[in-house]
Amino acid sequence: MRAGEVDALVVDGPESEPRVYTLKSAVEPYRLLIEQMAQGALTVSRDGYILFCNASFARLLGRPRERLLGARLSDYVAPRATATLDELLASRHEPGREIEMLDLDGNIVEAYVTSAPLVIEGDEMRCLVVTDLSQQELRLRHAATVEASKDLIYALDRHLNIQSWNRGAAELTGLSAAEAIGRNERDLWPQDHREDLEQLTLRVQKEGTAASIDATRRCRDGSLAELIYTLTPLKARDGQLTGYSVVAHDITERKKAEVALRERDVRVRLLAQVVDNSPDFIGISDTSGMPVYVNEAGLHLVGADIEQARRTLVSNYFIPEEQPFIRDVVLPSVLREGQWSGPLHFCHMQTGAAIPVLYNVFRIDDPETGEPTQFATVTRDLTKQREVEAHRELLLAELNHRVKNTLATIQALVSHTLRHSADMESFREAIVGRLFAIASAHDILSKNDDDRASLKRLVAKQVGPYAKIDGIRLRLD
Repeated sequence: MRAGEVDALVVDGPESEPRVYTLKSAVEPYRLLIEQMAQGALTVSRDGYILFCNASFARLLGRPRERLLGARLSDYVAPRATATLDELLASRHEPGREIEMLDLDGNIVEAYVTSAPLVIEGDEMRCLVVTDLSQQELRLRHAATVEASKDLIYALDRHLNIQSWNRGAAELTGLSAAEAIGRNERDLWPQDHREDLEQLTLRVQKEGTAASIDATRRCRDGSLAELIYTLTPLKARDGQLTGYSVVAHDITERKKAEVALRERDVRVRLLAQVVDNSPDFIGISDTSGMPVYVNEAGLHLVGADIEQARRTLVSNYFIPEEQPFIRDVVLPSVLREGQWSGPLHFCHMQTGAAIPVLYNVFRIDDPETGEPTQFATVTRDLTKQREVEAHRELLLAELNHRVKNTLATIQALVSHTLRHSADMESFREAIVGRLFAIASAHDILSKNDDDRASLKRLVAKQVGPYAKIDGIRLRLD
């Protein structure tokens, strides 16, 4: 056919009439084949001149085809590869060699060249096929990347049977490639999630594009892995569906982290509400003592706005006479032991008044280095507590005074009654009545709701026992 001796083919079949295919030009089909090849193809004369090349070879070198025709092939080969080229052109049956070729910009193009002799009308030539190894390298690199990926990457046929299985899929599921290939994808999904796979498959078939869902995959040890599962349709040149590719990314740890983050956010919001609504002074400063945060209660306690508070060193929050103690005792203790607590006095920034407080300060360390990065304080205002304590001491002093007065009164009353009693029976009757009168007087004075007592009733209660016991007749007016 190459020489033009055949220009037609007769195809006979067992159940059909013979059919005749005419080749208008016997060379034409071969020319079309060469032109459509992805590899470079060229014919070279015995002395190395390019007699013919296809478009793929021209693209490989980045040069117009008409510039290549009639040129020496060695001009487009790296100098260190010319000896290899000479071997290819001289050999009768060379299986192929790797050769460095040069593109238009002088860059190296790695190529694999096969050579075969061709004799036309007694003239020997060489037919060369040139494969771009950079593209081959890309395919190999792609295959290596898929195999090395921690993601699950594998192929399914139209019926969801597994056809390939990478290392990432094997590590997650515990199934080797030999165990997985041939199994149906549905078998790897938990029973209650298989409907998700069916719906995803129908969606991909209908839309003809890739689609993703959050999926759950059961592993060999029985645990469940959370995945982002992407199903992509694979199609033949005629557009017919031939299968699917699967890329699934394990997001189990990310899901756990998201849950932990949400929980932490909730705690942070709750903590922020507690801090904002706390009646205590809550503040944070850097290690130089400059505040970075003070809550509303703290600002109110020291009589400052937020800008004034942030411009004031923490040591200046205290009365002047306690500032050396803060510098020499409190801060070294916090740096050494992590915290300090004790009674001190803040200074009101507007009035200068001393404010008694219980000062609690602790250190915040860098979680990685352990070095202190900030100081935080929760300080309680003791003003009301001190007022309550002072009032309690006043009441105790008043109570002591009254008890002493009462005891002195009873002592005098007992002595007076004893002197005027004829015997112990009369003493007993008189002292009981008079003690009862004192108790009644206390009841009258302490149980009135309107803070007033009847003077007539009080006098009657007090002198009644004397009139009764001693026979004294009294008129109250």
